Formats: sequence, C-alpha cells, structure tokens
Amino acid sequence: MSVAYEFKQKRAALTDRLQQIERERADIQELMNALDRVILSYEPDYQASTLRRPEHGGSSRKVKPSSSEVKAAMGA
Repeated sequence: MSVAYEFKQKRAALTDRLQQIERERADIQELMNALDRVILSYEPDYQASTLRRPEHGGSSRKVKPSSSEVKAAMGA
C-alpha cells in the first residue's frame, strides 16, 4: 500500500469520527433542551445555558466529505 493511500484511509476515518461526534452533540443538545423545559416548569425565570445553539436561522457547519474522500473511503 502506498503512503498516500494510508493517509487517505486515515482522513476518511477522521471524517467518519467527526460525523459521529456531530450526531452525539445533537443528541446531547436535545437532552439539554428537554432538561431546560423541565427546569422551566419548576423555575419560570430560569435562564438556559449560554452554550445553546440557535434553533432556527443559525449557521450550521456540517462537514461533508469531498468526492475524493468518498472515493478514498470506498477504496477506489
């Protein structure tokens, strides 16, 4: 195997990991939002954490692999 191929494989694996982390982040954010709603039912003046992302209209940065990354991941 060539060095470039190994680097491409590593890069594809890192891209997959980033996508997994993004899914986990979204799941955690949903849990935090649910907790905020419950806390609000007990404390109406509760202010949620400043770590919240905008629900609508915010710029969402999604990592999309390029066609060469897809080809590398498929072993082409």
